[in-house]
Amino acid sequence: TRHLIPVYIMFLYLIIYFAFASLVAGSMIASGFVIPMLVIGALMGRIYGVVLCGIFDYFGWDTQVIDPGVMAMLGGVGFFAGVSRLTTCLAVIMLEVTADLPHLLPIMCSVMVAKVAADFFVH
Repeated sequence: TRHLIPVYIMFLYLIIYFAFASLVAGSMIASGFVIPMLVIGALMGRIYGVVLCGIFDYFGWDTQVIDPGVMAMLGGVGFFAGVSRLTTCLAVIMLEVTADLPHLLPIMCSVMVAKVAADFFVH
């Protein structure tokens, strides 16, 4: 699935979506924060996964261990955890959304690393 959307299209969409999400969040209209945080994080994770697959292809390594879709989920969870500082609640919610128990450990690691990094840079 990594060849469905080129990286430059995802990066352009990330820049535009981030700009509009920031504009709307700072204005006086009612808007949500959950979906923009998940979309921005998922785009970052998907771009990271596709670039990592390209690097693995370049060196001739096995790329079946890397799934850009899982990277997108972990990116969305990590970005959401870094912004909102939710830990256990977010991990449980994303586990219920994905209904995939083997992804519990990567979700928890992503949430905790994002929260620790956000706490380090803010406090």
